[in-house]
Amino acid sequence: AEMAAKVGVAFDIPANQVGDSLAKIKTALGMTVTEVSNLSDAINHLSNTSASSAPDLLNFMERVGSVGKQYGFTAEQTAALGSAMIAAGAPAEVAATSFRNVGRALARGTSATKSQRKAFKLLGLDSKKVAKSLNEDAVGTLKDVIERIRALPEHVRASTISDLFGDEARAIMPLIENAELLEGALSSVADETAYAGSAQREFEVRAKTTANTLQLLQNQIKEMSIRIGTALLPGIENTARALMPVLAAIAGW
Repeated sequence: AEMAAKVGVAFDIPANQVGDSLAKIKTALGMTVTEVSNLSDAINHLSNTSASSAPDLLNFMERVGSVGKQYGFTAEQTAALGSAMIAAGAPAEVAATSFRNVGRALARGTSATKSQRKAFKLLGLDSKKVAKSLNEDAVGTLKDVIERIRALPEHVRASTISDLFGDEARAIMPLIENAELLEGALSSVADETAYAGSAQREFEVRAKTTANTLQLLQNQIKEMSIRIGTALLPGIENTARALMPVLAAIAGW
């Protein structure tokens, strides 16, 4: 609950919404609270270093966090891939669909369709070997496939992507066209020390700002009360003096 409250401040999302999302991700990925906290740090770091927002990344992870684990990606790597696609302009749901389709295509193995086997062959790959490689090194396999697609002549690139990943994986296109976009996102979460404590630091900065604002408000209220008291004090004193004999008479009676 404490973590959700702090992450909510860092992400600028209501704490109950963050708590619900993180609880679903925790359950889906079988994570500990500490691991969820580390993922929150990674998401915050990605949102600070790219054009993707923390709420969008949280949405993306809710949709495909467990799928990424199934394909061999860590939660942080999955978030990084989502960040790259979202930063390139894809909505969270489109990025999630694209990620799901790409992972499914790479993991097909012997069940790959005829068009997928043809596309893999054009890339100098075999669907069964790709599936095995994905299980051993998901990031390396994905990067290798993307680099091979990038090396294709432009006039066959689009059709190969369609044959391999389907037409619902359009958010992967910017990652193929822009090598730095994908590499930058993955590099952001490659070293845990680079993002550890990111959400906590963001919370502290925002909390200090809020505390300062509240202190200023308190100062204004105090000043107003002093001014009102100063202005009304003579009237209050005169009224009190006038009432004293009356009250004394009532008490004597």
